[in-house]
Amino acid sequence: MSLQEVDLILIDPAASWLAKRRKTPDTKVRDDDAANRAALDDLFGSVDLLVTPTTPNLPHGHGGPGKVMSVGFTWLFNITGHPAISLPGGLSAGGLPVGVQLVAGHHRDDVLMAAAADYERNVPWPFLPSACSR
Repeated sequence: MSLQEVDLILIDPAASWLAKRRKTPDTKVRDDDAANRAALDDLFGSVDLLVTPTTPNLPHGHGGPGKVMSVGFTWLFNITGHPAISLPGGLSAGGLPVGVQLVAGHHRDDVLMAAAADYERNVPWPFLPSACSR
C-alpha cells in the first residue's frame, strides 16, 4: 500500500444537508451532490481509501460548539453514500481527542473495514488523562 496526496475539490455540503433536513427540493443542492459524488467516484477509480480529519475544527469544550460547524466532512460522505469510519487520531496540543476518518468507494465496505481493523491493530490509541476518562 502506498500513500499519495491528491488535489480534491468538493463543494461544502452544508446547504445540501440543511435542505435535506427541511425536505426542501433544491436544484442547486442536487447539482452540488452530483458534483461531489462524481469527484469522489473519479478519485476512487485510482485510490482505495481517502483519509481526512473527522472534523475540520479542533474539539470544543463542554459548552458546545457555538456557531462553529464541525460536521462538514461527516455530512459529505453521508450525502454521497460513501462508507466512512472515524478512528482515534491522537490528541490536540491542548490534550483533546481528535479523529481521523477513512472513506472508501461505493460498495467497498470490505476495504474500509479491513483498513480500520489494520489501523486499530497498529496505531496505539491515545492515553486520555484521568480527568477525561471519568
